[in-house]
Amino acid sequence: MVELIVRPREVVRWEEFLNFPGYAIALDGYVYGPTRFSPKGPHLNLNHHEEVDRLSTRSTSAQVMVIAKMGILRRRFKKNGSFFAQVYVNDPDQDTAMAVWLLRNYERITGLRSEPLINRLTFAVDMLDATAGCYPFDPESKVYGDVAWIFKPYTEARLSGHLTSMNAGEMEAVIDAVGKRIDDYTLGKGEQRQLDNRYERLIEGDDWTLVREIGPDARTKMFLDGIHSFVSLRVREDGVNIYSIGSLSPCEDFPLDILYDALNAEEGILSGDTDRWGGGNTIGGSPRLRGSKLSPKEVAEVINEALGKYHNE
Repeated sequence: MVELIVRPREVVRWEEFLNFPGYAIALDGYVYGPTRFSPKGPHLNLNHHEEVDRLSTRSTSAQVMVIAKMGILRRRFKKNGSFFAQVYVNDPDQDTAMAVWLLRNYERITGLRSEPLINRLTFAVDMLDATAGCYPFDPESKVYGDVAWIFKPYTEARLSGHLTSMNAGEMEAVIDAVGKRIDDYTLGKGEQRQLDNRYERLIEGDDWTLVREIGPDARTKMFLDGIHSFVSLRVREDGVNIYSIGSLSPCEDFPLDILYDALNAEEGILSGDTDRWGGGNTIGGSPRLRGSKLSPKEVAEVINEALGKYHNE
């Protein structure tokens, strides 16, 4: 049994999470830092954002797939003879929604049990998440159409700007809606969605571009157009700017850890604050709660200055 606990945009430290009630699993950035397990509780953090190399670290949903496959969930999160976990999330994105579905359906993938459609979908989510949504799946392929249709409840919320102000109930509704579509997909009842890969170039940097994503599939087109490093602007319903910052891989000349530090310094955000610019080494963004007070021009200036110093070292 999974008891889903949605706390929008909240981020806690591992030491704080250890004080939560036992049988707790944190997903995809709810707890800051890499995957960790404590048998006292038990407490488990599944994450692939901070303090990891994202190309070498499975996505959160792929990590759930592995621990379910190995029987870890059934053995370490056994309460009154059955699987039980309180699952904490702060966002309903593709990786989180997929991970929740896998936890709710762990028996279908435990041990020798395997379903090709679940494997294929988890692989697609894993690759897209690791590469900031830029993994070069053929836009005309069936798997891309499947992914586009399954996660439409999330992508629509994200592009509308409503995602950043959603309450817990609204986020849970998105996760449940995606879960229903995954159910249909695994039963052969899934649909295909026409891709919308429109985007607008706002500012051209040195080997990076600041964009506004118009369609939910914009990043695939951005990659095909030669944009390997980017900043993407969204405006929250209250008018606050929200940025995603990403790169196809850590091998690009776009050191996200240095850029996070520069942007946090510009905004006056202290190092101990968990609501800050940050993420992994292929994708991150502005603070989840406060957003950013910087204009696109100011973000571009900070990044260009930081890149100039980095290149001259």
